[in-house]
Amino acid sequence: MADINLKEITLIVGVITACYWNSLFCGFVFDDVSAILDNKDLHPSTPLKTLFQNDFWGTPMSEVSSYLLFICILHFKIF
Repeated sequence: MADINLKEITLIVGVITACYWNSLFCGFVFDDVSAILDNKDLHPSTPLKTLFQNDFWGTPMSEVSSYLLFICILHFKIF
């Protein structure tokens, strides 16, 4: 395994921070509001199993208009 020193880690973290710094203070855009903020599946009181019953926007997967993106919602709920 390669030996990584503190200088390399600092450089990598600095470059990443510089790239994303301007987006840290921005609000949600486009469908982020409905997919993240208004999605009932992301509330702490909602059971984890509902993530596999609803799509990205919280629509039941049995509906024709749903999208099978429950892995994205699982990531949002965990982090």
